[in-house]
Amino acid sequence: MRGTMFFFGKLQKSSDVAAADDVNSSVIRTYGTKHLTLDLGLRRSFPWTFVIADASRPILHADFMERFESLIEIKNRRLIDKLTSLKVNGKTCSCPSIGLTTIVADFPYHILLLEFPNITKPALNCLPVNHSTNYCILTTGPPVCNKPRRLSPEKLKALKTEFKSLLEQGILRPSKNPWASPMGNFSIFLKTRESNPYL
Repeated sequence: MRGTMFFFGKLQKSSDVAAADDVNSSVIRTYGTKHLTLDLGLRRSFPWTFVIADASRPILHADFMERFESLIEIKNRRLIDKLTSLKVNGKTCSCPSIGLTTIVADFPYHILLLEFPNITKPALNCLPVNHSTNYCILTTGPPVCNKPRRLSPEKLKALKTEFKSLLEQGILRPSKNPWASPMGNFSIFLKTRESNPYL
């Protein structure tokens, strides 16, 4: 549902009740709008028109953050005001899951995927390491070099975007190893028969 919502519990039903779909296909009853000015402790006001809905917890959506140029820093649990560079600490609380889903409920394989949740959750490099084994290949002699190969602009742009994403996710890291081929601020390894005759 688009728009920032401010949720109230135990609302009186009125004639102007509307319905909105939540991301998990359930229906949220709405009761019009209300204009409020929030004080978040950032030395400026945040006027906004909220949608009143039949739910128990208030939610500020991304459009609110975009409008007031605010950032949520998840790691340190704080809100950052980009305009004033001020920060305010947030508070964590426990609450029942709101049931967000990336799978449509009437999808024929929905129940099957629920039995194996790891399939739809990217693990990346966040899996805990439960062993002390380090794997490495010892090499001798200077690295084998290949002539530079120019890529088309489209392929070069796509490759840079992909490597930037891998770096940001922590899957790759910058390397100064002479066996790596430099590419901007990062390096890649080329699997060629010249560098490894067993490939």
